[in-house]
Amino acid sequence: MSKVTIVGVGSVGAACAMAIVAQRRCSELVLYDVNTDLVEGEAMDLQHAYAFHGVAVKAANGWQDTSGSDIIVITAGARQKPGESRLELNGRNAAIMKSIVPNLVMHSHTAVIIVVSNPCDVMAKMVHDMSFLPPGRVLGSGTYLDSSRFRSFVAKRLNVDPVHVHGLIVGEHGDSTEELCDMHSCVVSSAQDIIAKRGYTSSGIGFTVSRLVDKILRDSHSVVPVSTSVKGLFGITEDVFLSVPCVIGRSGVERVLQIQMSPEELQKLRDSATRIASA
Repeated sequence: MSKVTIVGVGSVGAACAMAIVAQRRCSELVLYDVNTDLVEGEAMDLQHAYAFHGVAVKAANGWQDTSGSDIIVITAGARQKPGESRLELNGRNAAIMKSIVPNLVMHSHTAVIIVVSNPCDVMAKMVHDMSFLPPGRVLGSGTYLDSSRFRSFVAKRLNVDPVHVHGLIVGEHGDSTEELCDMHSCVVSSAQDIIAKRGYTSSGIGFTVSRLVDKILRDSHSVVPVSTSVKGLFGITEDVFLSVPCVIGRSGVERVLQIQMSPEELQKLRDSATRIASA
């Protein structure tokens, strides 16, 4: 038996819920949102398909309904507007985190928390500090989706199956990352391209979170690029979260892999840390 709670059931939260249910990642899924009609409607809609997916879906009537969660996914926050950087969301979403994190930890003090809300790296660090949870138990979805986008772009360029393309985007999950090449530029700008066309992104991150949930619950010890504390790593002195290759399992981030980087790549990573620290 496994229980997952999603906090925030807007477009991203709903996409995460759909992917988790469709792929049967847990036995119980709890949805929480301040918009009670929205969360009840979303839960009812998914629960009506229980005969097909077998996941019990429930709309939380209060924080007590999130009790005993194995994993908490936080997607709550303001939506990124066309032309707005993720870092510009910082002030608006910080207040939201302060209102929800203590309640979540009170009822699920052994949970692993996945922070999706943007700016992901900043919010993950904030949630970690407010939760007082052990290191590794709070992580940001980080550049896991960026890495999938990169693999898709490489596969399209080479006309091969994306499953057989391996590569990681590390550093900051955001649009202020410096451009290394045309393909990397496509990864960085892809979210803004989607936002310009349909107003928001959701499907990609939904499947990304579903995959993370699966890897954590299965204690897979998989290597994925997620946002975690990097202070003291790669010559970084700032107390920030950035995406680096992490081994994840049932306790969240178990360890960070110290991959080799060129001096130029290390400097770019350190520059990202400085930028995040000043956000």
